[in-house]
Amino acid sequence: MKIERVEVQVVAPQVQKFTWSHDLPDQFATNTLVHIFADEGVEGVGGAWNGTSFDYECYTAETLRHLAPILVGRNPLDRDGLRRDLWPRVFPIPPQALAAIDIALWDLAGKAAGMPLYKLIGATRDRIPSYASTPMLDDVPAYLDFVETLLDQGFNAVKFHTWCI
Repeated sequence: MKIERVEVQVVAPQVQKFTWSHDLPDQFATNTLVHIFADEGVEGVGGAWNGTSFDYECYTAETLRHLAPILVGRNPLDRDGLRRDLWPRVFPIPPQALAAIDIALWDLAGKAAGMPLYKLIGATRDRIPSYASTPMLDDVPAYLDFVETLLDQGFNAVKFHTWCI
């Protein structure tokens, strides 16, 4: 199996901005997605999120633009070899770029094996508990409303980001 092409998408919707610290302005949210296509019709998808203060983030996508050519023609199942060859190419390399590629390669490996990723790596569970996380909100009623929405969505644990003085 060989990687035929790599596509990078940057998704940065204009939505209400939040912050999680009293000393930061509201943050721009940028999601960078990587699609890795193999010649056997298998696709792996990975992504990374970045919060930035003054504009949408483009460093991760620009790094991926420089790393993608190294992947083309290579075996997507050789994750260690690919990581070794990617590491010295862009310096300093943002960890989000490598993470997005790694996630996409693992996704592709699971699909190529016809197995969910958790089984591919040897896990025995098919479910794990998760929690939701709040943005910084203006007051206690806003937190209560937000938590109510999260509980309605099925979360039973919430991590609070609150104002500290």
